[in-house]
Amino acid sequence: MKLSVLWLLALAFMAPAHAQNQVSAKARLTTGLANLGETIQLRIIVENAQSARVLKLPVIDDVQVGQLGPANRSSFTEYRGGVLVSRSSLQWSVSLQPTREGEFDIPPVVVEVDGKPQNVEVTPSSLKVVKDQQGGKLGFLEVLEIPKRVYEGQPFPVRLRLGWAERLQVTQASLALPWWGSHSGVLEVEGPGFSQRGKKIQELRVNNRLVVAFTLEPSIEIEGESYRVYENRRTLVATRSTDLEFGQSALKFAEAVEGSGGFGRRPRVREYYATADPFEVEVLPIPEEGRPFEWGGAVGSLKAERRLNARDVVAGETIQLEVTWSGMANIEFFDVPDLKRLDAFEGFRILGQDDTHLGMERRVVYEIVPLTSEVTEVPAVPLWIFNPESEAYELLETEPVPLRVAEGQALDLGDAFGEEEQGEKIDLRDLHDWRSEEPVSAGWDSKWIFSNLLFVLIAWWLLRSQVRKHGDPDSRVRRNLRRAEKTLRRELDAAGDARQSSVALCHFLSVQTGEDSEAWIGRDAMKWARAKDSETLVAAASELKEVLGALDGAAYHSGAAPDRSTILKAAQKFAKQVAA
Repeated sequence: MKLSVLWLLALAFMAPAHAQNQVSAKARLTTGLANLGETIQLRIIVENAQSARVLKLPVIDDVQVGQLGPANRSSFTEYRGGVLVSRSSLQWSVSLQPTREGEFDIPPVVVEVDGKPQNVEVTPSSLKVVKDQQGGKLGFLEVLEIPKRVYEGQPFPVRLRLGWAERLQVTQASLALPWWGSHSGVLEVEGPGFSQRGKKIQELRVNNRLVVAFTLEPSIEIEGESYRVYENRRTLVATRSTDLEFGQSALKFAEAVEGSGGFGRRPRVREYYATADPFEVEVLPIPEEGRPFEWGGAVGSLKAERRLNARDVVAGETIQLEVTWSGMANIEFFDVPDLKRLDAFEGFRILGQDDTHLGMERRVVYEIVPLTSEVTEVPAVPLWIFNPESEAYELLETEPVPLRVAEGQALDLGDAFGEEEQGEKIDLRDLHDWRSEEPVSAGWDSKWIFSNLLFVLIAWWLLRSQVRKHGDPDSRVRRNLRRAEKTLRRELDAAGDARQSSVALCHFLSVQTGEDSEAWIGRDAMKWARAKDSETLVAAASELKEVLGALDGAAYHSGAAPDRSTILKAAQKFAKQVAA
């Protein structure tokens, strides 16, 4: 009997008991005092809950709150005094990036725990941000050459220069630039006069997500201290008249602590922070007063040059007029002069043009045909520009080119096709005399030729009349639309990045809609389509909006750009509905 009682007591003592842990939620900062430029982590922890999720993160003025990532799950079980204790936790981490110095109150975090929302106070409830005095002496960050104000479409430079004392053994460096890629209606374009050729490249991480190349420049000396210098230059174009805010920028650099590390351990680092003050750029609208009707959107400072491939020609012979505009202007986006619309070129047939741009240079090659020997020069090519320096519209013209035209045997079929056929290339100088090997009488030959020519002209007239009933596919508008798709394919093949693909697509859309290319930069395609009151157009615009957004994201933020076939499919679908 005694043995049985003792055995039951032993079993009772050895049987594990389960402790029920209390459900809790808490939030804390990794530090309450930080240097300007430093990233602080907000940790949200929920313990022993069946389910939990974060409903609302704190909103703090002048503090960038990062994205909420997936929760880290952990659980463990242990015996404590013969009691089986089980615990579980969910933990989220959110980065906070202050953009100025000062003290910030941290609002509560809203968390749903087992289906019930609750406010979770953050510890500490305030964050103090100060400038790193030592980092400001050992390193520097400058934003140079920034104008105080610009006009819509005017390119302006952004020059970043940074560095640190050469005596430091810097092992890592990164930048916090809250304005980088965050402005809507701002495009980056190829700037003038800056080459990385022959220079050492240092890649630095920007905003913890981008890797940007900086060039190593000659060292400088400040107050007896020698500094290593790196630079990055960019050229931006504002497409909307709204002020651009450039928040406080910060450079973080770190050196290894002497004597730390060894035996496979990572050395400890000492971090420093250097900052650049915030600034604004005012973007003004292009004035309506005094705007010429012929102005095609050119903004900036330009010079024009022209070149002719031949000056002694025969009437009807095709020659090439090359016009190059260069300078600090919105090179990619203005409309080049249409020679067919200029009275000065009445003595020429305009066959077409080839338009290319590289950096701050735009080159257009016009194919033109002098019609008679009365033509003595290639007239000046005019381009109206808005000059931000003088704040006025100015006419920029090329110099006329002397030309000697001899009478030739070229045939002029312009009247047969009508004025709209100006875009087709007709050059008949290479026609040869055709003779039959069998001798025939001149009278029979003339009648036969005349009757056949008359039959061809009548058949052509009847066929063209039938075609025009359904809209002339050979009209200037239809030809331009077909050329636009071919041009889009060619430009997408030649595009080296997402930005160039985006520019090519905007050019295509401008032809389809009859608007400037700039109008499609940053435009909401769905909103545009809804204004047309067409359900099929809205459906096509939905796909186009996704492609435009993906291209802009890949070009100026992050993400993968859509492939060529996806861009073409969306463009063709949209163009088909616009033409319907």
